[in-house]
Amino acid sequence: MNAVIHCGNKFVISSGVFEAFDREKTTIEILNGMKINFLVKFDSKDKGSRIDTGDENGELLIEILNPYFDGGFGPTRPMLIASVDGKNVHLRFRVNLYGTQPGYYSYQITYTIYVDK
Repeated sequence: MNAVIHCGNKFVISSGVFEAFDREKTTIEILNGMKINFLVKFDSKDKGSRIDTGDENGELLIEILNPYFDGGFGPTRPMLIASVDGKNVHLRFRVNLYGTQPGYYSYQITYTIYVDK
């Protein structure tokens, strides 16, 4: 985990890069050993990007719709806000498409996690 970095009225607490495949579950450690579990789900049929938060198990579903824009490969920057231990935890993602074969895409996801003061 990275050192805490002051960033305006927020603190950056973690950042990194991971490679994800469709419907892959991922865990990121955040505060004091606490973890956020989420499911990465891609759908290239729709336009835009969307994040749905939460399910009955407290996991976060990050659903990124159509990682393309303007007819080419490109990043989306969805934002997720969750509440962990009474603090608002924000996760920002940049997504880059790697694969070129239909049905066999992988994505490099750069994430930054920060909390409100």
